[in-house]
Amino acid sequence: MADTFTTTTRTGFFSRIKNAIFGTLMGLVLVPASIGLLSWNEYRTIHRTHGLNEGAGLVQSVADPAVASPSLGGTLIHLNGKADTQERLRDEDFGIEEQAIRLTRKVQMFQWVEDEKTEKRGNKKTKTYTYRQSWVSGRENSASFKRRNGHENPLPKFGKEELEAKRVNLGAYLLNKSLTGSIHSGETIEWTDELIAALPEDILVNASTDGEYLYWSEKGKPSPEVPMLGDQRISFNIVRPTRVSLVSAVNENEPEQLRPYSTTNGEELERLYVGDFSAAEVFDKMQGENTMWAWILRAGGFFASFIGFTMIFGVLSAFTDSIPLVGSMTRGIISFVAFLMAIVLTTLTIAFAWVAVRPLFAIPLIIVGVAAAVMAWRSSRKKSDTPASVYATEAPVVLGAEDVVR
Repeated sequence: MADTFTTTTRTGFFSRIKNAIFGTLMGLVLVPASIGLLSWNEYRTIHRTHGLNEGAGLVQSVADPAVASPSLGGTLIHLNGKADTQERLRDEDFGIEEQAIRLTRKVQMFQWVEDEKTEKRGNKKTKTYTYRQSWVSGRENSASFKRRNGHENPLPKFGKEELEAKRVNLGAYLLNKSLTGSIHSGETIEWTDELIAALPEDILVNASTDGEYLYWSEKGKPSPEVPMLGDQRISFNIVRPTRVSLVSAVNENEPEQLRPYSTTNGEELERLYVGDFSAAEVFDKMQGENTMWAWILRAGGFFASFIGFTMIFGVLSAFTDSIPLVGSMTRGIISFVAFLMAIVLTTLTIAFAWVAVRPLFAIPLIIVGVAAAVMAWRSSRKKSDTPASVYATEAPVVLGAEDVVR
């Protein structure tokens, strides 16, 4: 069940100019910010790489984690073993109790969702709002909907809850909160007859189950196939004791306590992975994460510079948006030039950040950046060198044969 309505607005000339000037100012902030992000990211990546290389050369694998040796105080160690706990976690609302590292209640409500789609053509902007009912975590704020009447979402009775064991050990070593939080080998609990029978009576009378989900409704027994507005479905995820591999440092005063290891360049090393991995494999994974974040932040810096340049040049399209085809052509040229300039800025920023530490990698990047700069310059020259007669409205000049020969 869904309904749709649209709104159309037109932006006047002076409003377009005002918005374009504001956009230009924002772009002038965004472009330098992208340079800062890209430069910091290269420093962070190289700094982290050096720290990880140092750690990989110092780490000691502990053969028997059942004994915490005081002689390892301050040492970077590698552990393999079972992350275990004796604590039992209990969800008081639903009566589920398990010996576990983590017990998470996930809740969705069948509710109204607003989808907004915007289309811009020249100085005309059309927004289409579509309303549909769907299972969504949390609660959509229907008070902020464009059309609130008939799309009010009720308040949910149950919310998400996460319980975590306070003490999790790997042999004699106590995992700190950061290490425990990295254990994500959870599984979904199936609603068995035993679990259903343990439900409180006030929940059971308005509940039905289907595999991993318990459905609850204020209006009586809910139907999973035909949910009603405000119905909730609840599932539980449990992280039981499991085998893990980690690198961390042993606390000098309390050898059973683990803490992050600080390298000579100030990098903190501490990481846990679910499964059995050697020390070399753990550091390979950490280097892989470092590389992944480097590329994510590079992409973020490029995107920020592209948006910034687009906003800076956007004032040009403000003058042409009301002219059919010309406005679209102007925006296309702006996007193309902004794209090339973003490539120039990104590659040159990364290259110059590498000059001091990776000159062999920096030189090809500088070449790419210069090539993109030349392409952007030539593109702008072609546009500026276009004869004025192309845009003139007077009759075209007919060349004679002698002119053609010349």
